[in-house]
Amino acid sequence: MFNRLKSLFESPEASPETEDKLSIAAAALLTHAARLDGQADGIEINTLRHILQDGFSLSEDETQELMTLADTLESEANDLYRWTKVINAHYELPQKIVLVEKLWMVVLSDGRLDDYEANLLRRISGLIHVPDIETGAARQRAATNLGLN
Repeated sequence: MFNRLKSLFESPEASPETEDKLSIAAAALLTHAARLDGQADGIEINTLRHILQDGFSLSEDETQELMTLADTLESEANDLYRWTKVINAHYELPQKIVLVEKLWMVVLSDGRLDDYEANLLRRISGLIHVPDIETGAARQRAATNLGLN
């Protein structure tokens, strides 16, 4: 799986499956959010793992492979556009809102919100065309799901 997924972003000639591209793009954005504050602690990593495993119906091994690949590709990326263009090309607004909610869950899972994390969520929401009102509602749902309200 790892080699097949990795090839999606290495070779422009590859005819990748859309679901794999979406999985990698979403995982890369979630990974970026998890480590943005410089403290990708166990809580954020476990939240990320849970979101990926449940959201993409993966086994534990597949989840770990996706996390490893997303971490590698995200650390090599110069900007968010590589990931957000895939999301924009294939997700409708309701799916984008779910992604933003999952991003909020990752950054809020450690019980604190860093200014960089809040800025990242604003940027990603803007890049994938999620209205501010929906971003705020997604943040509230994420906080409620985490028991922070």
